[in-house]
Amino acid sequence: MTSVVTEYTTRLLTPDTWDDFAALVEANNGVWGGCWCIGFHPEGISRDSTAAGNREAKLTHVNNGTIHQMLVYRDGRCVGWCQYGPPAEVATIKNLKAYEKGLAELPDWRIGCLFTGSGSGRNGVARARVAAVLAAIAHAGGGLVEAYPEQVDGRDPQRGAYLHTGPESLFEEFGFVRDRRIAKWRWVMRLRIGGTPTQQGTFTFTVDNVPFNNPSAPPSQGTYSITVNSPLRLTITNTSPLPSGTIGASYAQNFFLSGGVAPYTWSVFSGKLPPGLKLRSTDAPSDNENQLAGTPIRAGIFTFTMKVSDSRGQQATRRFSLTINR
Repeated sequence: MTSVVTEYTTRLLTPDTWDDFAALVEANNGVWGGCWCIGFHPEGISRDSTAAGNREAKLTHVNNGTIHQMLVYRDGRCVGWCQYGPPAEVATIKNLKAYEKGLAELPDWRIGCLFTGSGSGRNGVARARVAAVLAAIAHAGGGLVEAYPEQVDGRDPQRGAYLHTGPESLFEEFGFVRDRRIAKWRWVMRLRIGGTPTQQGTFTFTVDNVPFNNPSAPPSQGTYSITVNSPLRLTITNTSPLPSGTIGASYAQNFFLSGGVAPYTWSVFSGKLPPGLKLRSTDAPSDNENQLAGTPIRAGIFTFTMKVSDSRGQQATRRFSLTINR
């Protein structure tokens, strides 16, 4: 996924972009003395951690796909990043006891470390990376997003590692609100991303970007585009005949589909199921009664038509035959 925000582009950290990330880290002394942005991962930083070990751990996450991290580029060079991911990936939270004390609902996504390389200019990079992360989260289905920024009002200017989770004012611009305080200057801030598009097409809009540390400065503008596609045609993908069954032996067969918009509802459109079998729900949260199961009590060849409906009113049918042996 690549997005454009004014003069910046963003790309996910993958094996293909590892060298760009590593070059930025190495040009900045390993990032705060050799962290290599491993601190929010499950293993975190310990007294025994080394820069080489942190680098290897980070690379392992990249190769294993256990990481979400948005890199920011300017003129083809990586100049910063924003780490994010589900709680299982962004697992090590500072001030953990205070965090857990007020926890009522785990987020779907967390935003961890934000970093900008020395001399790269902070204001545009900060917005570019957070905007791209929120767009990626929306593309993945949205949900509750949590960040842990530092309060900047009422204190002396902070730099470097003190703002490695970003300033509160930056997240406010994107609609995050305070949930609870977990340290003197650190807050849990939350934003819920969701909604259901009602019209397909490409929609372009412009956002004014005001520098978070200089509100009186003239704003720059970022242009964003969102493309809403129509749902794919709903289709039942099982083929006929279904696997045969035997009288007195337990039977289970799932029905599968492609396209449409969840949740889905299955039903028998015509014909009759073999006696002893009925539709039931599986553990899939998006499907309702998509499994034919039970214990057959009569032999024969049975023919019936299945129907599935999605949340947008699409329907699909397919005729099946099923042989029950003695």
